[in-house]
Amino acid sequence: MSTSAVPIVTTGSGAPQPRADPAMVSIFEMWKVSADIAEAVRDRKALAPSIKAALEAIANVRKGQRTSIKGDYPRVDRKTNFKPFMKWLTGEGFVEKENLWEVNWDPIMGHGLLASQDIPAGSSVLTVPVEAMMTMKSALSGRTAVMLHKDQLLQSIPSAVLILDLIVEKYNKGSKYEAYIQSLPRYYPTVLFWRPEEFAALEEGSMAIIETAAVLSQALRYYSHMYIRLDKDKPLEMGVIKKSIFTWDIFAWAFSAVESRKNNSVYLPGKDGKNVESLAMVPAFDLINHAPIKKDVNVEAQFNVEKRELQVVSTKAIKKGTEIKMFYGDRPNFSFLAHAGFIVPNNNNNVFLIYMSVRESDRQFAKKKALLEERGLTTSPVFALTAAVPIHPAFLGWLRIAFSSTEAELELAEKAFTDEGISPENDLRVYTMLTLKLTQVKGTFASSLEATEKALESSAHNYILHSIQKCSVTDKKIVDLVLKKASEKKAELKAIVDAKKK
Repeated sequence: MSTSAVPIVTTGSGAPQPRADPAMVSIFEMWKVSADIAEAVRDRKALAPSIKAALEAIANVRKGQRTSIKGDYPRVDRKTNFKPFMKWLTGEGFVEKENLWEVNWDPIMGHGLLASQDIPAGSSVLTVPVEAMMTMKSALSGRTAVMLHKDQLLQSIPSAVLILDLIVEKYNKGSKYEAYIQSLPRYYPTVLFWRPEEFAALEEGSMAIIETAAVLSQALRYYSHMYIRLDKDKPLEMGVIKKSIFTWDIFAWAFSAVESRKNNSVYLPGKDGKNVESLAMVPAFDLINHAPIKKDVNVEAQFNVEKRELQVVSTKAIKKGTEIKMFYGDRPNFSFLAHAGFIVPNNNNNVFLIYMSVRESDRQFAKKKALLEERGLTTSPVFALTAAVPIHPAFLGWLRIAFSSTEAELELAEKAFTDEGISPENDLRVYTMLTLKLTQVKGTFASSLEATEKALESSAHNYILHSIQKCSVTDKKIVDLVLKKASEKKAELKAIVDAKKK
């Protein structure tokens, strides 16, 4: 970016001069890169170069900044910080009856909660009051509110508010959240902490590279926006947080903490007084790890609006020594990896997303658009391909309407979502186009399924690298499976259509 893009000030002579902070050139470049990545994500093209540009932008911003946050922590094991954390939490109204659990460590999932005694089904395992949580409302009542004032962009993004508030409170001497913040991990296995070789393993066309690029775009946009606000408003910088403290590294830490621990199970009064879903950081509750298999889930959370507290209750008897686990939701591995830094073995929720569209130049576009909208679909949908249901009925119905070539076929659109379909000719066209689309998708992968599986054999030492490769294997297996099914159906339909012509 040219220096003309740098904010300017006026000297006594009236001549415009660049601001003294040389970091602003890199900050504005970071803002531009975030927009470029967002465009690449939308187009699903050139994502690897976009990620490379993002990493270069981050490296340029980090020049001249403190590139470590280790000095901001006491030199003690993180587990040691849980004692003052629990003492603080109890003072905030936290309820943990009869020492039902203790903090446990797992090399993959990190710290978690372990039952320290047998817990009967239906027991209250822990209760966290709103007063102990970091929420949008708590941010608006603290020092962070000064920066949120008149900033509609930040106010509209709850996760950005929590990130900023976490940083502000971390450096706020005497913060009520000090014990909680000190108990948080110093490192997260999420995107902003990945190493070059891990980013290099991301393949064009894969779900993991799309999700990773989206996370990077979001992070770069948040940071550059916040830094520019601090640069433009000196009183704001002095009253909220200094730019010298607001480094990329501390932001990456806070961003990763919020991304991996935020919770939307909290309901607080909105502007109209009615309770609305509110994003929150919930101490102690955020130590409960994910159960990859639903049968291993042994607790569930529910928010008590009247008591203003999040309650965790055992859904079945939990034996002493068993880890307390809950279900984070039906999410594919590429999402878990980019946002939480882990993947789930044999995840039944893995999907490969395929993006479709009806061209506006299609002479029957208006009719097709109306027919699809009647069924709650658009002309540019995204469908999930899975191993369990390779071609979903809704996807097939959409294809039948989208690839209808005559008015007569569109008149039979009500059959598009039935087993019968519009006609064998229509289905042959559908499966022909689908095989072409999937072949094109397969061609975007940098390596074959066999090559990626081979690479897995030598990457077990690096969990993130290994997980990225596993996600790629999943993508390729799903695409191969659906392509095989579509090709078989195409051959079957071709035989039927050819027979009708004789």
